Amino acid sequence: MNRLHVGKVLVVAMLFCGLAKAAGFKTFDPPGSTGTYVAAINLEGAIAGEYTDASGLQHGFLRAPNGVLTAFDPPNSQWTYANGINVRGVIAGVVFDNLGSLHSHGFLRAPDGTITLFDVPGQGTGFFQGAQCQAINNFGATTGQYFDDNYVLHGFVRAANGVITTFDIPGSASTQSFGINDEGAVTGQYLDGAGVWHGFLRAPSGAVTSFDPVGSTATYPGIITDLGVIMGGYYDTAGVPHGFVRSPNGTITTITVPGAGTDQAVYAGTYANGMNQLGVIVGGFIGDDGMRHAWVRTPDGHISTYDVPGASETPGNGSNAAAINLLGVITGKEFDAAGVPHGYVRYPGGH
Repeated sequence: MNRLHVGKVLVVAMLFCGLAKAAGFKTFDPPGSTGTYVAAINLEGAIAGEYTDASGLQHGFLRAPNGVLTAFDPPNSQWTYANGINVRGVIAGVVFDNLGSLHSHGFLRAPDGTITLFDVPGQGTGFFQGAQCQAINNFGATTGQYFDDNYVLHGFVRAANGVITTFDIPGSASTQSFGINDEGAVTGQYLDGAGVWHGFLRAPSGAVTSFDPVGSTATYPGIITDLGVIMGGYYDTAGVPHGFVRSPNGTITTITVPGAGTDQAVYAGTYANGMNQLGVIVGGFIGDDGMRHAWVRTPDGHISTYDVPGASETPGNGSNAAAINLLGVITGKEFDAAGVPHGYVRYPGGH
C-alpha cells in the first residue's frame, strides 16, 4: 500500500468519524466466559480476543460489528489466543496444543471460519516451545516469534502466500516481533548480552534500527503504522512503566498519563496498548491506589481518561483500553467487583 492510498484511507476515516453518532458503551462476554480478554479491532468494528471457560481453558472469539459473538478453537487446542484481526476479517494468533507438551503453533482464521495452522522452520518441539503469531497486516502477512529447542526466541515474518522468513537482531540473545504494517515493516524487542531489552524497527528490506526511550531499562514496542509511527512501552530506572511514541524520523516521546502512580507494589504506571493509523493511542494507567483507568492520546499529545460505566471502583479493578480502529471505536476490558474482566466497546463521543 503506497502512502497516497494510505492518505486517502485516513481522510475517509476522518470523515466517517465526523459523522459517527455517539453510542456510548456496550459490554459483552462470550457464552460460558469466566473472563474476557480483548486483543484487536478492525475498521469494520469486528473484535478478536479470547476468553476463559469454567475449566480454565482459553478459547478464541470474534465479535461481529452487529454484536454477534462466535467462539472458535483450532484443532487439538488447549489454549487459544487471538492477537490480531485485519480489515478483511482474518484473525491471527497462537494456539497451544493438548498433546501434553503445550507446543505452540501460529494460526489464521478466515472470515468463513476456516482455520490454518502453521509452524516456523527451526522451532522447538519441547514443552512450551513452538511458534507464536502476534500480528497481521491488511494483506495477510503476519509476524511473531518462536522458541527453538534451547528456548531461544527468534523473530519471523510469514508472507500472505505462506513463505516464512526468520530473523534475529544482530548480537541479540533473543528476538520477539509484535507489530507489522502494510509495507511489511516490523517492530519488536530484542535482548542484548547484558540482559536488557531494546526496541527495534526492521524495514521490509531487512535493515534493522535499534532504539530506546531516554532512561529506558526495558523497551517493548507493540504497533507500527503504515507511515512508520511506532507505539509501545518502557520501564524507567525505578521500574515504573511509561508509554512512548516514536515518529518516522526517530524522535521518541514519552507518555505518562496524569494520575498514573509510581508504586510498583500495585503495578502503578502508564501502559500503552493500542494505536490506529491516525496515530491515536489508547491504554490504561494504574494509580498508587491500585485503581485502573483507560486513556486516549491524540497525535497532538492531548490525553483524556475515562472509566467504563459499571466497572468496579476498587483497587486492582477498573477499566483498560486495548485497541482503537480508524473510526475511533475503542475496545478493551473492565473489571467487576470480583475482579472478573469483561469486554466492552466505546464508540466515538461515548462517555
